[in-house]
Amino acid sequence: MPIAKDNAPSIRDLANESFFRCVNWVNRVNYFKKRERMELLKIFDKLAPKKILDFGCRDGFLSSIIQGHTQAEVYGTDIDREALDRGARDYPKVKFILPSAVETMSPEFDVIFMGHVLEHVQSCEELLGSLSQVLAPRGKFIITVPQERVKGDTLPHLIIFESIKNKRFVNPHVRVIRRKEIQKIVSKHGLTIEDYLYINTLPPFSSRHLLWPTACSLIATCGRSFHPNSTQQQ
Repeated sequence: MPIAKDNAPSIRDLANESFFRCVNWVNRVNYFKKRERMELLKIFDKLAPKKILDFGCRDGFLSSIIQGHTQAEVYGTDIDREALDRGARDYPKVKFILPSAVETMSPEFDVIFMGHVLEHVQSCEELLGSLSQVLAPRGKFIITVPQERVKGDTLPHLIIFESIKNKRFVNPHVRVIRRKEIQKIVSKHGLTIEDYLYINTLPPFSSRHLLWPTACSLIATCGRSFHPNSTQQQ
């Protein structure tokens, strides 16, 4: 009887591979995701950053697109170590680092991108406070969050995979976040929303107003209310 090889993929490995393939397939073909990416890249064009941190990058699918479009130095980080390992394998132009490494960095990022992260986080204020320490004095946060009717209604595929993986029902989203809540959170760290845009499932596909129930996501660009290096000089 043949002996299984040590490097044979486990059921968990196969499940994770299926999960990443499913998520990236949805990201590629979903019109809403394509539209969101298009608007994001317009913002990156406007800001012309040289150094970007993609916080919550998962396996770096979008990090790679941002790097290829901007030709900037792009760092990706995520709490999922397996996702980072996969990203390092698939997207060599992105620099993947652990979240603990971000904490030791200096205020050097022109843009910190948080794509669909805050709805997963228990303490948004604490996370924003930590990341603001590595944002350059005139740097920007670009934050995207889903505009859900019911918590988790924009990602049934993730709910299915997370529930299968954990053998119980799991909703990856812990909150529904609107623009006013983002403003409230960022203002505690000397930041303000400078621009924003809603992405919708029906025309108009982008708007300055929340069109319920067709709104899918919100893109908010946030900057410092006060620039630390903008002292008056005589």
